This record gives sequence, C-alpha cells and structure tokens, in this order.
Amino acid sequence: MKRILSAAMFIMGALATKAQTTDTTKAKDPVFTSVEQVPVFPGGLQKLAILIHENFKYPKGDTIEGRVYVVFVVEKDGSLSDLKIAKSLSKATDTEALRLIKMTSPWQPGMRGGQPVRVQYALPINFKRSH
Repeated sequence: MKRILSAAMFIMGALATKAQTTDTTKAKDPVFTSVEQVPVFPGGLQKLAILIHENFKYPKGDTIEGRVYVVFVVEKDGSLSDLKIAKSLSKATDTEALRLIKMTSPWQPGMRGGQPVRVQYALPINFKRSH
C-alpha cells in the first residue's frame, strides 16, 4: 500500500523544469525547458508510475527515506540522455533512481512550433520503506 502511495506521490511530483534554452556539448540542437507540448511517457504518468512501481527495488541495507530528483533530456526521437541527479539521498538510492528512469525510454518527444525538440525534464523518485 505504501508503495502505491509512493507511486501516487511520484505522479503528483512529476514536473518539467522551467527555465531558458541551454546549449549542450552533446548535440548542436538546443535543449528547451519550456515548450508548447512537454514530453510524455507513452500511456501517460499513470503508466509511468506503474512501470516504476513494478520495477522498484529498495537498496539493500539502506534505510534512508525521501525523494531523489533525476534530470534528463528527452531527445527528438524520444530517447533519454544526459541523466543526472539533481537532488541526492545516497549513492544507492541515486543508482536505483537512474536505473528506473533509464527503463522508461522511449518517450514521446516535446514539441515546439510543431517540430520535435530536445527538452530537459525532471522527475522525482520517492524512497519510502514499507513498514
């Protein structure tokens, strides 16, 4: 039940970052943080939460609880790149959060002016032990 609650909190905590355009060294195309249509996981946030819930593995021996924020770029083709931890709890929880987000590729890309663009996106992953 608490895992389901964590998944629900994950859905509610999902957010796209809001800032200005940033160039990256990985690609010549700019990375947007504000677009007309944000990237979407196929099936929406509910399906994303289910995927994360079904594959979630609490790090062995770790008792820390809280939220890890993962920031990444959704590419024009829906693949994910530049995954980084924006807010950390521990190495073990960070590793698990990155593993979970990597599993979610591909996404439907963000759109700007009717064209797919690279978009920076952030997702929180909740770590709460079942008691």
